[in-house]
Order: sequence, then C-alpha cells, then structure tokens
Amino acid sequence: MKKKKILHVLPSNSFSGAENVVCTIIKNATEYDMYYCCPRGEIEEILKEKGIKYIPIDKLTPKNIKKVCKSEKIDILHAHDLKASFCCALSGFKGKIISQLHTNWDFNSSWNIYTITYYILMKKFYKIIVVSKEIVETSIFSKKYPHKFNVITNVVDKDEVIKKSKQFKTDKYDIIYVGRISKVKQPHIIIEITKQLKKNFPNIRTCIIGCGELEDECKSLIEKYDLKKNIDMLGFKKNPFPYINNSKVALLPSKHEGLPMSVIECMILDVPVINSGVDGLSTLFKNNKEFICNNIEDYCATILKILNGDTSYEKKCKNIIKDAINMKDYIAKISDVYK
Repeated sequence: MKKKKILHVLPSNSFSGAENVVCTIIKNATEYDMYYCCPRGEIEEILKEKGIKYIPIDKLTPKNIKKVCKSEKIDILHAHDLKASFCCALSGFKGKIISQLHTNWDFNSSWNIYTITYYILMKKFYKIIVVSKEIVETSIFSKKYPHKFNVITNVVDKDEVIKKSKQFKTDKYDIIYVGRISKVKQPHIIIEITKQLKKNFPNIRTCIIGCGELEDECKSLIEKYDLKKNIDMLGFKKNPFPYINNSKVALLPSKHEGLPMSVIECMILDVPVINSGVDGLSTLFKNNKEFICNNIEDYCATILKILNGDTSYEKKCKNIIKDAINMKDYIAKISDVYK
C-alpha cells in the first residue's frame, strides 16, 4: 500500500527543540513518507546529515505551502507552532491539517492578535497536539474544540544521546545550559547564579550552549561581573551531548516551557536539571519538587548541594524521565493522530 505523504512545516530555519522533535518523528515513524519544510537556512546541513527529506522555501507563506502540497501530492500537513499553523490553515489545503504547539507562551492566557487568530482558524485543524496538559488548561482558546486536543509529551532517543555523548572530549563544567539565548529562557539568571556561586567556588565553570537575540547582552553581563574565566558561551553546537556529559548540573530558569527536549537529554546522561517548574516542567517534576526553584537563592542552595557531593538528584534522573524515553509508545500516539 502506498505510504501517506506528510509535510512537517516549521517557521524556523535553525535547529532547536521543536526542530529536534520533528526529526525524531520523521526518523521513527517509518510507515509514512515524511518531508521537512521550512525557510532556507542553516538547518539544511543538519537535515542532510540526518538523511531527512527537505523541501526548502524562500519564505513561510500560505501560497508557498499550497505550492509544495500540490507539487508533492501531500496527504497530511503537520504544522509546528503558531506561525506555521496560521500559514497551513490559510493555504487552501484540502487534506487534514494537524497543529502542534510546543510551547505555552505567556500570551496564550488572554485574548490578543495571536490567540484570536488561532481561535478563528481552529476549525481548519483536524487535531491539535500539545506537549503538556498545562497548555490545554491555561490557553484561552482551548475550550472551543476540546475534542481536537491531544496531549503527547515529547520523547528522546536514549541510545542516540548516549552514543553522541561519547563522540569527543570537552572541558569539565560545573553548570551547563542548553537552549535558546532568549528572553523567555532568562539566561541572565544563569550568569547571576554563577556570580553568586563564585564566592564559594572561585574556579566554578559554566557552559552556555545556544544562540539567540540576547547573546550580546549576556556577553556584556559576563564582562561586567568579571566572569570571562568562569563562563564559556559556545554558541550553537550540533552535538552538545559531550558537554552535557562532562557537567555536574544543568539549569533551565525559563518563564514558559512546553516540555524541553534538553531536559530529557541531560537526565539521560545523569545530569540533574534544576529548573523553574513552569508548564510542562511542573508535570515532569511533580513528584520531585526539590528540582524546582523560585529564585536565585534557591538555585544557588540546590546547586551547592550537588557541587558538594549530594548524589541524590543524579540518582532520581532515570525514574523521572522513564516515560519520556519510550519511543515505541510515543510514535504509536503520533501515528494514531495521523490515522
């Protein structure tokens, strides 16, 4: 029987959490013929390395999506996040459109241009996938078509993470952060924490991996606090796992989250993730509140325990993420939506 053709549409041409999720789906849901579609950019090289079929477009517009669907005879459109969902809904595509929301944005809880537009276009979506129940509970538009929502938490390929973590050697770090250097992720908190902990550990080392609009601001803050010898800002890394593997504790002080892949990846490598407990993180750590911090003082106190030899956090990692590494179950849930 001919495989159904599914087009994954993303607004970004870089590689981060949502992009990683899509690559995981394409790699593992082999009963479908899948394509990755986004504006041209740096992600092309990564998709080539992964052997993923890539359809580049000059710009994410309804017209361009319609053109790709027609030329490739697409059966299902799988749109990732708001902009892609808007474009797919307005493309005139006659088949099934699935909208997947990877983040619980702060504007989801009130009526504004984004939520009103999504509310109006929801009738176009066959199903809506969200990565945490908090997105359904807090989004103002979720009450219109409750039957369309499917909560499917993200999954990570455990074997691939472990394999990649051994590919090369890196410096050893006390603290690591992996993710966007953006306002919602609050990277300045990591710098503030390092500054505080330097009083107890003069040679503390922090690694920040990722890129984003706050890079220059973070570099200026590092210089202001005289932390150049303590903090390495390494930018985007195709393979961050050796750095994670050589770190003692990871931080994620975000204001909003879905369920970040980086959290699961860190804890696969027995690196505890001390975090803000927002959105999907709240569910993941519901039975392990000691991983959640409310302010810089809490973060510093928890990190000090780990740096001083408390191994209890590390030992709990595998149990916390056990459901997030069940690839067979995850792909079955995604496949059910397609069917």
